[in-house]
Amino acid sequence: EISVGLDGKESVFGVINATMRSLPDLERSLCSIYYKKCSVAKFMSILNSLRKMVDTLASCSTEAALLQELVCADERVKRTLDFFLNNISPGAAAEGDTKNLFVNEKELYPEIYECKSNIVRVKKDLECYLAQDIRIRCKKPRAIYRHLKQGSAKGNA
Repeated sequence: EISVGLDGKESVFGVINATMRSLPDLERSLCSIYYKKCSVAKFMSILNSLRKMVDTLASCSTEAALLQELVCADERVKRTLDFFLNNISPGAAAEGDTKNLFVNEKELYPEIYECKSNIVRVKKDLECYLAQDIRIRCKKPRAIYRHLKQGSAKGNA
């Protein structure tokens, strides 16, 4: 089985080894995802690394049965990785902008889209009320709304 992968100038295992060396520590990365200690930017980096590994395995032509099984299993993994990579905005992920993280939010997550639309509507209503009533009553023409951080008793109100 091993000798099948070692024939030729550049063995299958050599290609896989070279690819693995260029990737971040996948075991540590997967643990950070599992234990929810992973930033969105790091998550995208891990997805891209896994996709690179899947592409490498798929490009390896070998008769080794175990590697053939891995390549076949890769198709399911590839579809899952592609789903995430195609539906998460790389720019928003890099900036940590979780509010605009999903590309096809309206189609994929209609509940999130609806909630965000409701938040925008409420903000507009509050601004209208602020402009028409509160600023006049308090004689503060530049008053603005602020929010408290969750779990904080102190803050700007």
